[in-house]
Amino acid sequence: MVDKDMSEIVAMGAIVPGIPINLCQFHISQALERYLREEIGRGSSVLQVVLDSFMNHINTESEEDFVKIKENISNIVPLPLVDCFENCWRSKRHLWGASCNTHVLRFHASTTKSI
Repeated sequence: MVDKDMSEIVAMGAIVPGIPINLCQFHISQALERYLREEIGRGSSVLQVVLDSFMNHINTESEEDFVKIKENISNIVPLPLVDCFENCWRSKRHLWGASCNTHVLRFHASTTKSI
């Protein structure tokens, strides 16, 4: 597991082609929280709802649930944030979404420990 350092991801892929690369949930939540605090404000009541929803988004193994959570998040955040989620996160879903990473054994939905 790595943080969202694309140069690190590219280097790993170049050294070991085809290796499955996954983003660390801790680093995902840190990056997302930092971004949301800047965009919607520290005291926003939406902040924790979006963070919790996105972590559920990460951990859902069902494609149907993934789409439902995506729609829920899109309905509660401003349009620029929806665009950011699409461009920065969902387009790289193969790096973090449980529904895309069937090769990863998850010990518990709220942990970053996986094999």
